[in-house]
Amino acid sequence: MTDISSIEADLRATGLQFSYDSPQSDTINVKGERIIIGASPLNQFGYREHLTLSLFGKDISVVENFTMLMNFPPCCRYDCRDRGEESHAFVWNANEPDEEVKALKKCKGFQELLARYPIQKPKVPSANYIIATRDLIPVWEKAVSENPRATWKGIPVADLLPLAKKVLRTSTLRVSGYTVLGLNIVSLRNNPVNGTAVVRFGLEPLVQAEIISREEAESIVSWYMKTIPRTRGEEGAFKKEFIIEGKKYRLSTNCSGDYRDLLLEVLR
Repeated sequence: MTDISSIEADLRATGLQFSYDSPQSDTINVKGERIIIGASPLNQFGYREHLTLSLFGKDISVVENFTMLMNFPPCCRYDCRDRGEESHAFVWNANEPDEEVKALKKCKGFQELLARYPIQKPKVPSANYIIATRDLIPVWEKAVSENPRATWKGIPVADLLPLAKKVLRTSTLRVSGYTVLGLNIVSLRNNPVNGTAVVRFGLEPLVQAEIISREEAESIVSWYMKTIPRTRGEEGAFKKEFIIEGKKYRLSTNCSGDYRDLLLEVLR
């Protein structure tokens, strides 16, 4: 069963208006019609691998919202009885859509959705980031030994090394860009369709390195989803200072023009 609380922010970000009786329920109501959701949790890349949707009304337009949520299309649909009532089920499967189709082919009203929804792998939002692996560490260490004032994106490499070492022990180092203030860990311009996945993908290395908690990451995701570009973005803003090997850093959200950013600054 999927708790609505675990998916609500992402689903509302698609523009879907809905209500529910309990955040611990797996059922929502859209325009008076009941929908049951069975979704897998987010994986390490920031997307869900599987979703089954049971619609108890005639309106199937919500499939488009859930396709935005999943960031890839459903592979099939079929008719079934769920909790004693007739429903229309849609299935998304990122890893084994062909196996899903084969398993459900004998179901009443089965339809493979190749014509309208070609089966494809979801796009991991890595293209939005500069991504470094642990191979970066000896390169930066050598740069600092040869020139203690060496910089990367205008920031002294010696200041970034402690952070890079901590993050690269468990994950990759992901940076979205840089400004005069410091590095942009996550930067969104306006409202991209896969914005939630992009933000979570950027935050995951910080969670894995225990620089921020999972709860703090979700509060940052919520800030991105609720903050409207070209506003001050003060409500729900995030700020945290931390120290690694004697170096002090600050993470803070910032809204400027069309951009919403999570900035990393090295404090002197």
